[in-house]
Amino acid sequence: MTSRMHPALIVVFIASLSVSGAIAAPQLSLRVSPEAWIPYGNSSGLIKGGQELDLYSTGYGMDLSADLSLYGFLSPFLEAGANLIPINNVAGSSLLYASGGGGLAFYAYPLPRLLARAGASAGLAYASVPKTSLGDALAGLAPYWKAKAEFGYRFSPSFSLLANAGYSQLLGSESPIFKGLSLGLALDIGLDRLGGGSGGLGSEIQRQETLFPIAY
Repeated sequence: MTSRMHPALIVVFIASLSVSGAIAAPQLSLRVSPEAWIPYGNSSGLIKGGQELDLYSTGYGMDLSADLSLYGFLSPFLEAGANLIPINNVAGSSLLYASGGGGLAFYAYPLPRLLARAGASAGLAYASVPKTSLGDALAGLAPYWKAKAEFGYRFSPSFSLLANAGYSQLLGSESPIFKGLSLGLALDIGLDRLGGGSGGLGSEIQRQETLFPIAY
């Protein structure tokens, strides 16, 4: 009797591997994120209306990242970005920094069409600040870190639009060069599906049935 069960067990084992492989198939995506930066806690020493002004005013930036989605919940990524943060009350002067690094995010699908994501990253940035009445000129490499949460809608298996919010610090030798909050949008483009995709038929069917009631 035991010998008769072996073929059945093998079939079940192979089937389970096929299903788990379809669910956990890695997916590569490119993310484009325009963002507004709101400075928070950057001391300037200037007092206005009984309150200290922040050293910076609201700025903007752009982030690009390449993400690899694994196991249905984990996403390591590489990122690069550039940000321009005006200095408060100093016309024509801004903090400019270009950054590059990597991080790790966790994601989930509360509903088949909704995507929630949270993660953190760190790396190096080249920062440049001109000399002003508020401080000396600065130029050079500085480490940074940031954390971000996102929530959005999946229009198709290869395109999602998310709103995001985060916090970041650009670190100096004694104190942070910049601290601030970010608000923005993220366009998530699935590269593995462009051009019809090259994944196996079983993997494609499994993804559509799991994530989208209506097949694309």
